[in-house]
Amino acid sequence: MKNITVWIFAIALLSGCSKNIKSISDAGKIYPPFDVKNMDPSVKPGDDFFLYTNGTWLKNNPIPADKNSRSSLFHMHRSGEPICVTRS
Repeated sequence: MKNITVWIFAIALLSGCSKNIKSISDAGKIYPPFDVKNMDPSVKPGDDFFLYTNGTWLKNNPIPADKNSRSSLFHMHRSGEPICVTRS
């Protein structure tokens, strides 16, 4: 009985993580896990693999001068979207 409970819990957990959704408003859209548009082909992968894979994204999304990082929570707070959504 204990083994069945573990398997049911594992399947429920994995089924909840199956979709790559960016926000509640984009619930119908599925995003690829890796976007080739963010790559910077001007950088050789052997020289700096991080800049090769993320260079274009970093150029298009700079970190503000008064901040030390950038996150989705920062954008949600700035845009006025609710950070925690409860459903009844």
